[in-house]
Amino acid sequence: MQTRWLSLLPIVALVAACSVPESDQADNGGDDDVHNLVDMASPDEPIPGLAGEETASTYEEPLSGGSCVVGGSYCGGDKVSGDHNTLYLCHGKATPTVIKHCADGCKVNPGADDSCAPAPSSCSIINAPHASYLKWGLHPDASDALQHLHVTSGRVMQTIGNASASAGTHGQDGVAGGHAYSAATDLSVSGMSDSQIRVFLQQLTSVGFAAYYRSPGHDGWPSSEVRHIHAIWVGAPMKLSLRNQIRDWHVNRNALASHTTYTFYTWTSCWHSSLWQTYLKHNSASN
Repeated sequence: MQTRWLSLLPIVALVAACSVPESDQADNGGDDDVHNLVDMASPDEPIPGLAGEETASTYEEPLSGGSCVVGGSYCGGDKVSGDHNTLYLCHGKATPTVIKHCADGCKVNPGADDSCAPAPSSCSIINAPHASYLKWGLHPDASDALQHLHVTSGRVMQTIGNASASAGTHGQDGVAGGHAYSAATDLSVSGMSDSQIRVFLQQLTSVGFAAYYRSPGHDGWPSSEVRHIHAIWVGAPMKLSLRNQIRDWHVNRNALASHTTYTFYTWTSCWHSSLWQTYLKHNSASN
């Protein structure tokens, strides 16, 4: 199931005139996000699941027609055994045949033939299924989104943190589902190439993160700092410093004190609009 935000909203200026609580004012300018991280991820940490890397399934058990109706179309697991993302033609108790491997999943249609799920609309944000809680300090929905991308807890470098060098960027934003959370999360890119990181950035966007690759010596990130991904969960209320970072992301700036153009990866205006509208559901447009 996916949530779609299709209408466009005008870009709001980076700095808006408004009155904010003193606690927010203290974070204003904390967008440097320099905090002397140490990447403790194992070199063997699995690479997150990236688009295009999966191959057709192989089956451990023989295909079976089960209780399907001859001539009907069934997803694997719905009255026929087989891959859940594959659509089969029923031959009764005989082995079913493959109609199609469904790139976007197979859809069970009660009372009618099953079918391949339609491709998601352009720039639609995936509503990730619920999963076990990944790591302390994550918003529960952000945890689900990361697990949907096969991110392991070993890749989560920082959630809530109060290091002075971070200037409050990783301070607690609130509580959701009984979990204290910071909307800002740092992820290890250990073992990942630049091309894999670019794909991963887009994958993070597709589940609701505005994310930056922090490459030492590039895009305003100090050469002395650790390479990592700085990801902001847009589906929850957040502090002013993070709201300013989202505003930078929205206009392709680096979300650092320099506010220069971000060059490592460029998102389409469609994706900028989609995340912006999700952000506005939880945060004020006027800052």
